[in-house]
Parts: sequence; structure tokens; C-alpha cells
Amino acid sequence: MAIIVGNETRLVVQGATGREGSFHTLRNRDYGTDVVAGVTPGKGGQDLDGIPIFDTVAEAVDETGANTSMVFVPARFAADAIYEGVDAGIETVICIAEGLPAHEMLRIFNYVKPRGITMLGPNCPGALSPGKANVGIIPAEIFREGRIGLVSRSGTLTYQIGHELTQLGLGNSTIVGIGGDPVVGSSFIDVLARFEADDETEVVVMVGEIGGAEEEKAAEFIGAEMTKPVVGYIAGFSAPPGKTMGRRARGRGRRRRSRLADLSRAVVGAGVAGRGPAGGRLRRRRWRWRQCPLVDLSATPSTSFVSGSLGWCARWQLSTASSSARTQIRRSGRFWGSTLPGRSPARPCGASSESGRSRSSVRINPYSDSPTSLAR
Repeated sequence: MAIIVGNETRLVVQGATGREGSFHTLRNRDYGTDVVAGVTPGKGGQDLDGIPIFDTVAEAVDETGANTSMVFVPARFAADAIYEGVDAGIETVICIAEGLPAHEMLRIFNYVKPRGITMLGPNCPGALSPGKANVGIIPAEIFREGRIGLVSRSGTLTYQIGHELTQLGLGNSTIVGIGGDPVVGSSFIDVLARFEADDETEVVVMVGEIGGAEEEKAAEFIGAEMTKPVVGYIAGFSAPPGKTMGRRARGRGRRRRSRLADLSRAVVGAGVAGRGPAGGRLRRRRWRWRQCPLVDLSATPSTSFVSGSLGWCARWQLSTASSSARTQIRRSGRFWGSTLPGRSPARPCGASSESGRSRSSVRINPYSDSPTSLAR
């Protein structure tokens, strides 16, 4: 069986008549998902290419027996849409909408969890069980059926990993995007526990990002509870203290290194690493992409379809310069076109200073530990 979505999924799309909602509703149906209804208040009685539209989710559930909802409404209405779906008897809510306030999501989380509702998102790509059902915006064409479970916080990396697996002749049991917001409906642990209990899943790939503590919690769970092999990848290495990077919260370099070490040990404990020339430890190198030792699972019959080709999943990049480079960058007042506190704005390359003399700028060579001085 697959997890979260599958042959038993009966989908109602909230916001099905909007531009994005209608596009992905029809894509999901064309893939084979059983899309039974759409909901747009005020448009009840209409249809979307044969899919009946209702005014409320309760009407859609009563008429069609829908058990899964995909929320494709603007962020300011998304919270009410989620509450409406849960109150109507929906068992699985997948919120594609992004921009929900974190405090609102805290209230939603505390509302849906005691009721046993499965929720993905917000700000997630959805879930896909190849050959069965696609609920969300995942490009199902690049995936194929297989025995690898995939859970990710990043939508784009989910697509990339799925594409790489397909090119290698490997496939997935279910692909789950839990969402990139600070507060989401399902955590890594929730999905990992489902994969552990799924008979069709033999190996799990977990993709994390910088910020938050979910990866550390997942590492502890993998080491203590998981018996299936797990391949872990965390995008990014550190974020400047006090800075918000992308969708997630801030993180520190020391905490980042601790997280990588914890995840590496957990992966070893789950039986994935430990067979490489360096004992399967994840290796890092300043300013360089470094491929980890290839993981060879061919000796394990239950996972013989996975080989060292998944070694690309564990690449790490340190995005901070060396101390000497940072010193010279501060003196120059320039870092990739940005200015540092107390310095005047950087002029375009080739611009002269007020005295007419050429300006010397410092740039970082991404393949060297030291900066390169260029006379301009």
C-alpha cells in the first residue's frame, strides 16, 4: 500500500475554479486521481470539465463521499478552508497555499491533530503515489513506481531527487512534501513512521533544509525507531546569526554541524552508511561540493535496487568564508556586491573612486580558501 494518497483517495479541491486550482485539478485528474468534486462558494451547480462544483465542502462530502481535500485558495482564506474541510469530515487535508501566518497555523495544528486528521502543508507540493494518485503540484511525469519512500521539506529538491532516481531506473512508493513553513501539519517523524509501517517501502530518502530543529528530532527517531535504511540530505550548511534565510528560521554554524553529525550517526544506525571507504561518514569541505563515499547496499537483498548512485544525495557546502577572507572582505566593504555596516555602497566593477584612483575589490573564489584581489 502507499501512504497518505492512493487508489482509495476521493479528492475534493477547494478553490477548483481559480486559475491555478483549475489547472492542477485537471492535471491531477488526468494522472488518474479520483477527483470527485470542487468547491467555490457562489459557483455551486457549475462544473469544471465534468467535475461538479459545490458551494461548501459539506455538500461535496455528502454528495460524492470525498475523503481528501486539496486547498488551493488565497492565504487569507486558507485557514477557514481548512477548518471547513475538517468539520465536514475530510480525513486528509493537503494545503498548497502559502503565506499562512505562523500563529494561525498553530491554532490549526492544535485543532486537527486531536481529531486524527492527516495534514500536509501549508506551502507544500502535496503527495504523489506513482501509478495511483497525485494530489498537489508535483510533476508526476518524472517519477515512476518503486520501493523508495521520499519525504522532503523542499519541493524543488523533491523533483530533482525523483528525476535522478527515475534516470537510474529506480522508483518511489510515495513522495511526500511536508511544506517549508515554520509550522506545518505533519513533521518528518509523522511521515517516517508511516513509511516504517508501509509494506511497499523498503528504503526512505529524507530531504531537509537549514533552520528549525526538525532534522535533529528526525535523526533521533531514525536511530531509535527505524529499521528500514534511510538516506538523509540537508540542503545548506549554516545561516548568519540573527538572519532569516528563505522560508525557514535562522540557524547557527555550530548547531548546523551538530545536526549533520547527529543525522550521520542516525543514518549509520539505520543501516545505510558505514560501507564506504571512510566508514560512511558524511564529509564536508570548505567552499567545495564534495561527494560522500558511495553507499553500496547491493549486499542487502531487500534493498538490492539501491546502489552507490544515491551517494550524490549527501553533498554539503559551507557557505561562510575563512577568517582571513572575512577580514579582507570587511576591509573592502564589499561581498558579492553587498555592503557591510559602516561602509559606503559598493560601486559597479570598473568604477573609480572620487579621487580618480581605481578601486581594489575583493571577491571570493568558490573553489579556493582565500580571496582573490582584483584591481579595478
